[in-house]
Amino acid sequence: RFATLHSRHARPQVFNVALSITFSGRLEPGALHEALENLVRRHESLRTRLVRESSGTWRQEVLQFRPLDLPVEDLTSQGEPERQEQLSRLTEQATETSLDPFTGDVLSARLVRTGAEAWVLLFVAHHCTCDGWALTTLLKELAALYRAAATGAGHGLPPAPPQQVEYAHWQAAHQEATDRRRTDYWLEELADAPFALDLPLDRPRPDALSGRGGVIRFTVPAEVRAAVERLAARRSTTPFVVAAAALGRLLTTKAGQDDVVMNISYAGRESREFESLVGCTATGFALRVRDARSGSFAELTDRVTRTTVLGMEHAMPPRRVAPAMRQRRGIRIPDGLAIGLAYESSLDTGIDIPGLTTTVAEIAPSASRSEFIMVLSPAGDVLEGAVEYSADLWDAATVEAWSRDYVRLLREGAEEAP
Repeated sequence: RFATLHSRHARPQVFNVALSITFSGRLEPGALHEALENLVRRHESLRTRLVRESSGTWRQEVLQFRPLDLPVEDLTSQGEPERQEQLSRLTEQATETSLDPFTGDVLSARLVRTGAEAWVLLFVAHHCTCDGWALTTLLKELAALYRAAATGAGHGLPPAPPQQVEYAHWQAAHQEATDRRRTDYWLEELADAPFALDLPLDRPRPDALSGRGGVIRFTVPAEVRAAVERLAARRSTTPFVVAAAALGRLLTTKAGQDDVVMNISYAGRESREFESLVGCTATGFALRVRDARSGSFAELTDRVTRTTVLGMEHAMPPRRVAPAMRQRRGIRIPDGLAIGLAYESSLDTGIDIPGLTTTVAEIAPSASRSEFIMVLSPAGDVLEGAVEYSADLWDAATVEAWSRDYVRLLREGAEEAP
């Protein structure tokens, strides 16, 4: 799937998973370089290329370890304004890095020194190598491997982590055993689903999206997050469901429709043996939010709970349902959905390295994978939100206003629910 998406997208850097990691303290660049190389040695996904067979199918080919470049740029001789401008330029360059899963060039890193004891690591990996769940593992292992390189002590990590090729074999067998049951469910659930959502646009829709986009970031305040969690507990559900119900209500209200179908990112870590896998197991399923504009918010939450549970039990992306829908029902459904929601409750960006204070921030290119994707991540006592949107359709100001409306709907719905 990534091979197809990467080759078709006008701006494939949208599949970059990019982090800016700030270190304060006495960092040892040599130890950091060694830690990064040991990450690549440990995890085959960081040195795998995608190869197309003559039959048209794809396979993974694990490459031998190759030394990883870690360019170091020292900005300490520059004045503060010039230093920040240069760091911004380098950060933008990192997000726009052209990675190539067909050659195995799926990882890039650059270290920037911004002060006597201030450093920024710009780390970029292709999405086919890791997902939000795997990022947590990567960051914790990077910390352990750095400590080992800096001190000469052991890293204490499991000697043989699970690998992506092993997961692929398990997944193929698992899907074969359950495909019929899951396909039958989606044939019923999506038979009359409204895949088009007539949201107001800032400009006419082009024949094809260019891939240009942007990211609007927002924060769900602590008191709103607490109210969401209280509502979830009262309705015997999860904060994700409350978040999905609010997004369904927001979008259907904007579009003047009753139903919306959203792609839900699903971790896919169904087997305990692959919990520490560094790879991309994330998949998606269609969440149909019915009658999103009517009734109380608590009732809407209950409906979304039932649909979400069934969706997770039968998780299958729409593209895999499409052939059966066409053959057995004579209905064509889109290969991908325009609206997406991800709730990254498994992402933990904390790094514990003695003598260093670290801060991890996600950075993104000016591109969009789809039309509208909302990502929510618990952070401290708040929820950090981001909307990746198509610049062909909307201005940043419009999406910013919708983000404010979303937080307001969350607040009102959670507080009003009995």
